Amino acid sequence: MLPLFTIARSAFALYEISEATGVIGFDDFAAALGKIAVKMALKAHRIDRGALDDMVALAQERVPQATGTLYSGIEGEETDAFFEFRASAQHVRANGKLSADYAHFVEFGTHPHDESGPGGTSAFASRRRKSERHGHPGTEAQPFFYPSADEALERRGLAMEDVIPDAAAEDGWELG
Repeated sequence: MLPLFTIARSAFALYEISEATGVIGFDDFAAALGKIAVKMALKAHRIDRGALDDMVALAQERVPQATGTLYSGIEGEETDAFFEFRASAQHVRANGKLSADYAHFVEFGTHPHDESGPGGTSAFASRRRKSERHGHPGTEAQPFFYPSADEALERRGLAMEDVIPDAAAEDGWELG
């Protein structure tokens, strides 16, 4: 969305040009451009909001399990300055701390690794336990986040191409 200060700065620049040149009809021209700028900003905002909603819907369709912490952690939020798309999958553990956020693990997968920690030992481990190793086979990547964002942003880009011509056409301007 075009920031309000950008529109205001452009309008002021047009006013200064009008005052400096004294061209007849320039005020009407500047007013018409100001009207188009507002329409463009509103159209762009609607397209951005739609893209955010698409990202959330697509990610929820693609997430491996259609219920649970990850599914409900896929969100889109609109603030004054921007739109934020995020996915988080954490829960509070028994000790009151947050678990690891496994959204990243689902999106990118994991490599096989040893889960026994440094040396597989603790101060109280027996000799037998010290020698045990517990391997994790790794997990396959199941992308849901970035493919959804890419698809929605591609559609957004196509829709944005029409913002200027549509806003101008509504006021009778022809762009060639």
